[in-house]
Amino acid sequence: MRRLDYLLKTSRGNLDRYMARYARRLSFLINQEPYSKNSMSLAEQLRFQQEISDYLEKSKRRAFKGPVILKMDFFPSKGNPPSIHQLAKNYLDLLWRPVQGMVNTRLLLIDDRQISILIVNYHVQTENPTPRIEIKIAPMRDFVDDIRLVEKIRSKISFPEDEHYLSYDEREVFFGELKDPIKELEKSRESLIVTRSLKGDIDVSLFDKLYEMSMRDYQSAFFLMEKFKSTDLIGLYLDQDYLTDEFLGHIFEQYRKMIITYSLQPLRTAGLPIRSGETRQFKDTIRDMIQQFRDKYPVLIPLLINLNLTILYVPPKVQEIDLDNLARYIVPLINEALKPPSGIWFSGYQHPVGFPKHTIIQYQIIKIPRSNNDPENGSVKLVFGEYSPYKDCWSDFDDVIDRWSDAIF
Repeated sequence: MRRLDYLLKTSRGNLDRYMARYARRLSFLINQEPYSKNSMSLAEQLRFQQEISDYLEKSKRRAFKGPVILKMDFFPSKGNPPSIHQLAKNYLDLLWRPVQGMVNTRLLLIDDRQISILIVNYHVQTENPTPRIEIKIAPMRDFVDDIRLVEKIRSKISFPEDEHYLSYDEREVFFGELKDPIKELEKSRESLIVTRSLKGDIDVSLFDKLYEMSMRDYQSAFFLMEKFKSTDLIGLYLDQDYLTDEFLGHIFEQYRKMIITYSLQPLRTAGLPIRSGETRQFKDTIRDMIQQFRDKYPVLIPLLINLNLTILYVPPKVQEIDLDNLARYIVPLINEALKPPSGIWFSGYQHPVGFPKHTIIQYQIIKIPRSNNDPENGSVKLVFGEYSPYKDCWSDFDDVIDRWSDAIF
């Protein structure tokens, strides 16, 4: 047996390959106030691109040519910062399109359509003493290999050359401290009923605080019911090989349909704007979806939890849409209709002056590989969840691998 083949069948060999992929990720930290496209001076654009270029040159790296996964974190320090979707639009353009005056520039991308997964975090919950922009990027093939490793960990039979029995609990490693959504919702509902029964028996101000706390817990449990599970990506990205087998291909298509289609109705739509004049119609569709969502779940209004958004995007057959443009269509409508709070929820906390009080503070857009049965004009599914700092589909897979390595080494 070749040494490489042997290593691929051991936990140590797979972990070493993961660590090599981890080391290939590029990370940038640029101390600059985040700007929108219209508010950023040419001098600041040049400085941003020059720092990217200098780092790439020192590292002897060139632009990524294939699909990538990209994460951007924005830490504004001044009041009235640009909105989350405006920031992403501006800086994604700066990652691939040289501005006037840049010569022999090394930038990260050839084109922004290389981005298969886009994760954006908007740090406006607390004051940021130093403004900065953090960027992390890796080839999509490396991320898919991470997904493949997590699937091996789940199967627990993919390391046949290990010399000893792997005694880790794959459920604990795979899911961590995952709460039961149904039990959490029922528990929070009972607590809300008890709190309501106290009305008139206790001080009004105390009742209002208790009721708000109970309602917030109920909303948090509600979103657990439909929380996007990053592990669903295992089937969407790894099971494409099954399409060559008629029976397995049918199972894969049903599983894929369940993930992409079924959700909190009616937060899904087919038909993306690919022709002139279709953008307004698409926005109207999204606006109607969100209004129906409000009408169906009045218990979520007013919204009391920090909100993140996952957009599962199946591209049109002919013409794809840039992920940043997709966010520009959808995010403002959600902010307008649901008014998600951006502050940290606890008594006595002062929201930073000038920072937006109502906004999504994280979104991730995941471009799903097309299947033969997908609508010709593509589709979009929106999944809401409670925001958790520094948690996203990328970090979720890293966390599983970290728990696994801690358990066996």
